[in-house]
Amino acid sequence: MTIVGDADYVNGDVSKLARNSYVKRDTNFSGILYYSTPQGKFMSGCVYKNGIITNQIVKSIIQPGSNVQIT
Repeated sequence: MTIVGDADYVNGDVSKLARNSYVKRDTNFSGILYYSTPQGKFMSGCVYKNGIITNQIVKSIIQPGSNVQIT
């Protein structure tokens, strides 16, 4: 798992990130958690704002030559 705190959450104190683990999140955590395999292959992720999941990040497979626009 990789933890990326947003600027408002960290507020110059990166030690806040240590309050978060695989099983527990700080009640006001804002940022992104990325989950990957031990080999580093991305599996999924979540976006948090003030301790609440606001979005999920999922693995997407785009076929070569497809007309996909990401906004």
